[in-house]
Amino acid sequence: MNLPGSPGCCRHALARLRPALATAPELLAAVIGRPAAGENAVADGHRVVFYPGRTYPALLAEPGHAVPGTLVRGLTADEMARLDVFEGEEYARRAIVVRCGGAAAEAQVYWPLAAIPPGPPGWDYAIWRAAHPAVGGAGAAALRARLIA
Repeated sequence: MNLPGSPGCCRHALARLRPALATAPELLAAVIGRPAAGENAVADGHRVVFYPGRTYPALLAEPGHAVPGTLVRGLTADEMARLDVFEGEEYARRAIVVRCGGAAAEAQVYWPLAAIPPGPPGWDYAIWRAAHPAVGGAGAAALRARLIA
């Protein structure tokens, strides 16, 4: 993806900075209906914490931190719409700048709508995975069936 305003800029690039999608690519594949390769990316000035009262993560702007993830380019409008449904009403899609391959790139992330109190604990994939054991296999297929219904 090129930077916004440059020739060939793509609006449909998602930074999988939320570790559930970055660590469980089968979850992203289940949501969009295909495997999606990506590039290593980093969101400087951000941190991943627990969403208040939930096991899932929330991305926050926080100076002095950086969140590694994966930048997936070339997603279709339909795939982005499925991701919007999956993320639900507790998140809004927002553009941020990430570092990817030594260059800046604009990417869409899902930003928490809830107010996050100061000093939240860092998010833990192991806790999320224990709460959501059916991410792969039949669970992923069932998720996809619900999203496209």
